[in-house]
Amino acid sequence: MARMMLALAASVLAFALCARAGPYTPDMNWPTSIPANASSFSAIALDTIHREVYVTQRSAAYPQPILVFDLEGNLLRTWGNTTISHDAGGWGLHGLNFEAVSGVGYIWVTDTGDHTVKK
Repeated sequence: MARMMLALAASVLAFALCARAGPYTPDMNWPTSIPANASSFSAIALDTIHREVYVTQRSAAYPQPILVFDLEGNLLRTWGNTTISHDAGGWGLHGLNFEAVSGVGYIWVTDTGDHTVKK
């Protein structure tokens, strides 16, 4: 189910990035792999400058809350363990947004654990 939700969300974002007309089809093989123990995906955002897909996950069993994929679904990197709050229940992530300003990209994250929005 997690793979299906990520595939659907990524298809929508890829469609928006490519700005092509017509229907789209979820790619059930996207991403190519999900790290073991990553689950409870809560948000997705597309970096239109670097053409990367950011996905948040809330599972306490995985050490990083933010996963970064290329458009083909390959995991590029993970991060956020020193930025996002964590408790026994998992990572405190809720929302995620990408903003491009004058050619510079910013990721905005809503952290429900400490009730903040972080850039």
